[in-house]
Amino acid sequence: MTMNLLAKKYKLQDNFIAEGPSCSPVYSFIDNKGKVSLSLRTLFLQEMIKNKILMPWISLSFRHGLKELKITEKALNKVFPIIRSAIDNGVDKYLEGDVIKPV
Repeated sequence: MTMNLLAKKYKLQDNFIAEGPSCSPVYSFIDNKGKVSLSLRTLFLQEMIKNKILMPWISLSFRHGLKELKITEKALNKVFPIIRSAIDNGVDKYLEGDVIKPV
């Protein structure tokens, strides 16, 4: 299942967008005001790391097979409900550290 379909499953289609060419996709988090949200991105990274996925960006590799895709999908199914809850209840309550900053 694509990341966008999973986002839709958790009613995040307006807050999470994966796009770009299939060989080099990117993802973004958008707040309810339509602005890029580094807070949501930080929460996503935090929770994906808890699920043993390091994904500051999407970097496909020949080493990524069906097994790795399933592991990532399983993590997304755990993380997206947390993102949904954070949007509904306030992201700051869920963050365990500082919000990332662009460099």
